[in-house]
Amino acid sequence: MKIAVRRRLAAAAVLSMTATVGAVVLTTGSSSADFSVASVSPPTAGNYPSYPQPVGVTFTLPTSATAPPIPVGSNVHWTLVGTSGDNEISFDSNVDSTTPAPPTGQKPHTTVDFSNVNDPTTTGFFAEGPADPGAYLVEFQSPNGATLQKCVTTTGCFTVVSAGPPTVTTAAPNQIPAGTTTAKVTFTGTNFARNTSFQVLPVSGNSATDVAIIRDDTSNSPGPPSADGTTFNALVTVPAAATLGVRDVQVTNKDGQTSICSRCFTVLGATLTGVNPGSSTNNDTDNARSITFTGPAGSMASDGAPSLVFTGNPGTVSKESLNIPGTVTNRTGDGTAITATYNLAAAAPGTNVYQPRVDSASGSTINVCSCRFSIVQPGAPTVTTISPSSQDRGTSQQVTVGGTNFSHGANVTIVGGGVTTTAVQYVSRTQLKATLSVAAAAAAGKRDVEVALTDGQKATLTGGYTINGNSATPTSTASASGSASPCPTPSPTRTASASPSATSTATTSPSASSSASASSTAAPTGSASSTACTPLTISVSPQDIVPNQASTVSVHGSPNTQVDLYAYSRPSTTYKLVRSGTTNASGNVSWSVTPGGNTRLYAHYPGAGGSTASTDSPSTVLTVHTSLSLSAYRDGVRKYHFQGTNLPRRAGQLITLYRYAKGPNLNQYCVPTAESDTFTKDDAGCTAIRTATAFTNSGNTWRIDRTFTGDGRFYFVVRTSKTNDNGRGHSNQRLTVIH
Repeated sequence: MKIAVRRRLAAAAVLSMTATVGAVVLTTGSSSADFSVASVSPPTAGNYPSYPQPVGVTFTLPTSATAPPIPVGSNVHWTLVGTSGDNEISFDSNVDSTTPAPPTGQKPHTTVDFSNVNDPTTTGFFAEGPADPGAYLVEFQSPNGATLQKCVTTTGCFTVVSAGPPTVTTAAPNQIPAGTTTAKVTFTGTNFARNTSFQVLPVSGNSATDVAIIRDDTSNSPGPPSADGTTFNALVTVPAAATLGVRDVQVTNKDGQTSICSRCFTVLGATLTGVNPGSSTNNDTDNARSITFTGPAGSMASDGAPSLVFTGNPGTVSKESLNIPGTVTNRTGDGTAITATYNLAAAAPGTNVYQPRVDSASGSTINVCSCRFSIVQPGAPTVTTISPSSQDRGTSQQVTVGGTNFSHGANVTIVGGGVTTTAVQYVSRTQLKATLSVAAAAAAGKRDVEVALTDGQKATLTGGYTINGNSATPTSTASASGSASPCPTPSPTRTASASPSATSTATTSPSASSSASASSTAAPTGSASSTACTPLTISVSPQDIVPNQASTVSVHGSPNTQVDLYAYSRPSTTYKLVRSGTTNASGNVSWSVTPGGNTRLYAHYPGAGGSTASTDSPSTVLTVHTSLSLSAYRDGVRKYHFQGTNLPRRAGQLITLYRYAKGPNLNQYCVPTAESDTFTKDDAGCTAIRTATAFTNSGNTWRIDRTFTGDGRFYFVVRTSKTNDNGRGHSNQRLTVIH
């Protein structure tokens, strides 16, 4: 049974768009004769984050005796054309406060983020993700659920478009034995939507589809894709009689766009039962180690090729490059055992890091083992040299690392941040080659060189590598031509204790931008010659947001001057450099930030010291409210399960479920309006009755089971109070029929 949802989408912003107006026919629930053609603007929107989100949609409707005005708070129900009943694909929004009231004309307006809409699934779990592409019907419903007006055209009155056809790049795991029931598989790719379908294609010449894939809507692994449409969790069932071997996967969106991932899924044959011996050293003398794989009778093909497949952490190389093929020396006639020799000299070390596998020559039969094979490296590595031993900022170069006891899969790291190792090549026991990329903002000075093996053993060359400062972006001084000025003033380092208290006001619990990409070092120290500067000022708009909503930080100071933005995100209390920029001729510069928690920020001139610089801006707080989801489904007479998630994902958060009682007119059900700190009444006088509490679990979900004593239709809301880390939050308003 599908439970209808009445959901108010929080509007982060209203998109101003110019678009061709698409004509649709709207009608009341009783008759279409009362209306002429009406319009909707814009008529289309994308379901991908790169499309401006959220989207403001305005309907222009006539007002008459048979077509009364659509009031603010009315539900807007969106239904994908061609779906209905238990197979309906839909989601809801609400008419928002931008709707003009008569007599200025009826223009009901709703704001929808099609890259992250909500709907109930057939199992009742609350699902989030990109809307399905395709044409949608729209219905306006009163707060008590009655139909006011609706789109009656069979072709839809609004179109949601995808960025392109869905594609699959990987499936994890991508090898599942025949006879497996509901294995959890995560597909990665592009342009996945809410109800994207995945099909393991039959083997050529076989018309039967023997592998079933459905969306994973279990509570601990929500199935809908991420908001960017790149991941999709699924449940895969592989019957015992499924055709073995490597298979193609076809992915299709509801608008018919489709693609095929070639040979990206494998139905495994019988599981191997053992490996003997179960471990070996990787000395240079272990270049022909004999190992036997065993399995059930007839499980391994007569032409089966055995190999050891690396399953550990490969560092900067691919796992495939660490696989070790075997040279068969003996196989039993009944297909129960294969013995082969393996070159294990300098093999990647680690406990249980290799999985035994046997492939038939045609690829139609593949056997793997739940058992694992271990590689032991007796000698720990050492690092003695690196050449060249220095590098300019903003450059990339290959270096040669010398030492002892290196092995395949070894990784090279320049400690201290700002340096990325993009490739490592094993040359010999005494030599590695690594490609290093140094960020332009990396801190200059001597760095340690670290070599780590796949078993966790490490070696360090202290101070062996130098990051040169000569290519750092220079800080210019003010001139007649208007070049940048550092405006330095000596000052001590700003620390968390020197900053304004995170709890100095009711809503001041800071948090640094989750999208911050600059240096993670503390605010700079030092002194320099003083230069006249305009004291910095800072403002944030909007000041209150929810996670994943952007806010703009605006700073005013001296014209054509570099400015740094420092911030910290709760639970952290240490300032970090998160943005840098140069003011324009009017002295203004701004950045967009998207933090997940309360954030305290201040602006600073580079070279001007720390927190007490006379030109620093005052600090300001950006409050980020917790966002909660809420779903409900019936599990018996007046027995209901309420559940949802919190954003940001934090375990142990107290969640309180409220039920709204009937209003003054007992024939009408109370509809929540404005949110309040007390949570007991809202602006319409609706009484919120505290029903139950729960805490988010380690999976960042919560659940409340309730059995009611009577029937009725009620709105439910869950809320959470403010903390140091986040402002208070509430869910959508959930209309549920108790029976």
